[in-house]
Amino acid sequence: AIRQVSDLYRKTRRWFHLNRFLEVRTNALGAVSGFDGYVKPFSSDYIPSRGAGRSLLLRTSAELEMKKLVFSGEDRIFQIARSFRNDEYDLTHRPEFDMLEWYTPDSDYLGAMRQTERLLAFVAGSRKIAFRDRQIRFDRRFERIRVADLFRDRTGIDLRAVQDRSGFLEAAAKAGAGHIKPTASWDTIYFVLFLDKIEPELARMDKP
Repeated sequence: AIRQVSDLYRKTRRWFHLNRFLEVRTNALGAVSGFDGYVKPFSSDYIPSRGAGRSLLLRTSAELEMKKLVFSGEDRIFQIARSFRNDEYDLTHRPEFDMLEWYTPDSDYLGAMRQTERLLAFVAGSRKIAFRDRQIRFDRRFERIRVADLFRDRTGIDLRAVQDRSGFLEAAAKAGAGHIKPTASWDTIYFVLFLDKIEPELARMDKP
């Protein structure tokens, strides 16, 4: 397993370097953990030898710092970032993990889809990847599914009809997500529904 992980990282970096991306490293500790308001961060106390200390947070993703780099003028960057999320532990989530993020301002979301296809095909090749009880191949075109269609089919919620937070919260409760806090923002409701109701269904598919 150690050699497989090493090979995965090597091929991933190779693909980005071949496609003219610059690897960057950003801070793991900061005053803000990231944009993910629905994720609980780890905190740590900074105690300097002189002066007052302060509490810092371990990042939940590298998104915030990487977007700062994009805003400052870097145009093709990637990072395999050690990230930390408190209160997450199951078959697909760990409190400490590596997250791959990349940014290229000259591409839209369709371009990002094509990049993802090419990256995974490069890393996996024609091999079949065993995932639980399935064999998945990454050397074929990925299926495109609209997010609105996923929500409608998996939860019965029409995203276009729940533009206000209270209506979305009520629809989420009817879809079986009554555990969401009444004070949750629209974005938090969306992400909790996606993680609880949609992502597990995607993992049961035999193709990317």
